[in-house]
Amino acid sequence: MFTVAGGDVIKTEVRLDGTGSIAGTVTDARTGKAVEDVCAWVLPAGPSGPEARGRNCTDSGGRYTIDGLGPYDWRVQYPDFRGRYAWQWSGDAPDRFAARPIRVQAGGTVTADARLPESGKLSGKVIGSVVPNEYVSSVVHSSVSNR
Repeated sequence: MFTVAGGDVIKTEVRLDGTGSIAGTVTDARTGKAVEDVCAWVLPAGPSGPEARGRNCTDSGGRYTIDGLGPYDWRVQYPDFRGRYAWQWSGDAPDRFAARPIRVQAGGTVTADARLPESGKLSGKVIGSVVPNEYVSSVVHSSVSNR
């Protein structure tokens, strides 16, 4: 914080950290085949995923890149908004608290591959609903990360 009297000038220099990237390949844990359309993300993505969908997504070879990251430790999430695979974090972790941090170096690219297990299925029966079943949905959260 600076306090400046009227007419005084204070000259200061601000230096910003350089940026780097995280890149990798996402594969099916069982088959080893590339997984397309999984959007790698360094911030928690919500169930609907609007903040992550369409960005940093894997191509047909399962490759992704996240650019413009500061030289810090980042935890990468691999949400599959299509529901084919379980959401996973870097280091094959189920939540961000268990995720392996990926250290980014300014001017460089670090590799972080992911092997995603198939998603599970949740089924049940709605009893006593006052709305038609097609309007009923369920959202499941982790008891650890609340995501």
